[in-house]
Amino acid sequence: MRRGLREVFARDSDTIVVGEASGPGEVRQLITDTQPDVAVVDLAIDHGDHDTVAVIAQAGPATAVLVFCERADPAHVEEAIAAGASGFLLKTARPAEILLAVESLAEGHIYLQPQLTRAFLSRLTGRADEAGIVSVTGREMEILQLIANGMSTDEAATALERSPATVKTHIRSAFKKLGANHRAHAVALALRLRLIQ
Repeated sequence: MRRGLREVFARDSDTIVVGEASGPGEVRQLITDTQPDVAVVDLAIDHGDHDTVAVIAQAGPATAVLVFCERADPAHVEEAIAAGASGFLLKTARPAEILLAVESLAEGHIYLQPQLTRAFLSRLTGRADEAGIVSVTGREMEILQLIANGMSTDEAATALERSPATVKTHIRSAFKKLGANHRAHAVALALRLRLIQ
């Protein structure tokens, strides 16, 4: 699988492979040494194997994690997002989609393969706790919605005619209120609570 991914990335002049690793120990060292924009991880996600995602989130806080898996139940996707993943692709994805997902994560976006999106969002909205009260402000919800729509911080700032620093302040505040670890986790929680669509 890694050889196949190397060949895909070798054909794209904008992508540089900085290393490969096998197992959490090697992964931690590689991420610590290289601090890549994106880490593509092959996980046995259906067996709850989220350790590698957590290791990357700790060793490289700025590294986005793209999970590349055989199949993914929405519950396991949610668990991996909570662990730190920002994107998901099934191994049936075509090379163009793999490159698109990596590019999206490198730009600060979230990427969920269309085949997974409907089932995942249905799970989140279906389990929404309508009785729960989260004191997220209207502006914070607006920014979370823009993030869910795929906007970066700078793009959200432009859309709202605010500075990126102001938008980041709102995002940090929303993270704290929701108990989120990162952007993808915040969006997932906001969807579950029906704060955004």
